[in-house]
Amino acid sequence: MRLSPQLPAHALAFLVLAPLASAQIGTSGARNQFSLGPGCVANAGFETGDVSGWNLVDFGVPFVPAGVAPAGFDPGFGLFTSAPTEGSFSFIHGFDADGPSVLTLSQEIAVDPLVTPFTFDWRAGWEMDGFPGSTLNRTFDVVVRDASTSAELERTNILTAGAGTAVDDTGQNRGVVDLAPFVGQTILLSLEWTVPESFTGPGFFELDNVACPLVGGPIGVNYCSPGNSNSTGESARISAFGSPVVAMNAISLVAEGLPAGSFGFFLASRDRGFVFNPGGSLGILCLGGEVGRYDLPGQILNAGPSGTITLPLDLTMTPQPTGFVPVVAGESWNFQGWYRDSFSGSAVSNLSDGTTVSFF
Repeated sequence: MRLSPQLPAHALAFLVLAPLASAQIGTSGARNQFSLGPGCVANAGFETGDVSGWNLVDFGVPFVPAGVAPAGFDPGFGLFTSAPTEGSFSFIHGFDADGPSVLTLSQEIAVDPLVTPFTFDWRAGWEMDGFPGSTLNRTFDVVVRDASTSAELERTNILTAGAGTAVDDTGQNRGVVDLAPFVGQTILLSLEWTVPESFTGPGFFELDNVACPLVGGPIGVNYCSPGNSNSTGESARISAFGSPVVAMNAISLVAEGLPAGSFGFFLASRDRGFVFNPGGSLGILCLGGEVGRYDLPGQILNAGPSGTITLPLDLTMTPQPTGFVPVVAGESWNFQGWYRDSFSGSAVSNLSDGTTVSFF
């Protein structure tokens, strides 16, 4: 490691602390090629405890060495502590260095047409207001490169940390990059952090929950499960399929386990709830606040012999009591199925469990 006699106090402080941190952090420089599957990249959540499957090139002299850490890693200087959003580990680094320097974390992937949105959780903090020489911005970009030549094909800026500013904690954010233009190609997907100046204030960055949601695959998180049993002895179950990327407008709802030949439709709300036997129904209403009904012509569906109903949604026209509203990136919506049922020979209604879809 090259040490400069001009290293500022915040960098020297970490050099003293580094032996304590290294016991918690795993690193690897392996470079491998992986086919794009439901998880998009290998070791997407860093749950191996290191960066196996990724190609990591750290800053030349980093404030905090890049690696994988559990919850509670503290870089000091009032910056946030690590808190993985998926599993027990996340990728972290100091976001400050003896620059100019670039940190890269990359993998080669074959872009499948069903898996094109590249998503991840990120969080950052920096203190560039109290240190001299901070005149240039630090950046975090997702770069698509040619797998053979490493030539840049596309760059998406995710974060620009302004020179001379201080943000101790951005909070958790969701990053999205559309890989659709590269379907059928093998690309080098490179996450790149640029520090253009030398030690102009401590920083910290955390990355986790890397994924490529499967277009056509299941999305959403079920809750309020199981629903009340119906006349078949089963509980109706709801599922959401498609992509949570609002711009793609590609999502369908499915309710299964309904009585054969029964009619049903779907409900939507931004809020969850828990109401027993609403309107005399046998089920539990798992929605709260303003509840909209997909009950336009063609949206009231017959379950047929399979006991299943399916509805493609138009995210620009989500029903609410006051009219239609668009789903907006960053929102979470809750959905539930309502259907006809029978009890002791009498016609009643029932409800499936609920599912929550977080859109971006």
